Amino acid sequence: MSTDSPALPHARLTGAQLRVLAHPLRSRLLGSLRVHGPQTATALAARLRRLAELGEEWLATRAHWSPEWRDAVDWSDYGVRLTAHQAKALNEELGAVLERYRRLPPAEDSRTVLYYVYSFPQGPPP
Repeated sequence: MSTDSPALPHARLTGAQLRVLAHPLRSRLLGSLRVHGPQTATALAARLRRLAELGEEWLATRAHWSPEWRDAVDWSDYGVRLTAHQAKALNEELGAVLERYRRLPPAEDSRTVLYYVYSFPQGPPP
């Protein structure tokens, strides 16, 4: 049995494309395509309509947030050149920071804030 595997296709993603994929529901849509393969436009359209509804809900809700909360939230992505060892260390460090905040006793005016951390190398498989 050969241990050689075929070359996997790869794509270079822009920051805007990564932001689109970072949304959990969009990630589910992409995951559905990965798991179930091609789907009909009707099936995908139903999911996309739901995404649009949620986007409108988010915008409408955000308009009612206090200026303090509108200023506090962030949507960022970073491209960093790292070795596998450095990537692992960075993920552990980010996890430690999030865990430190998770262990804080909740303040009376605190809210649950979701953080999504994705890390993957770009380019051909390493």
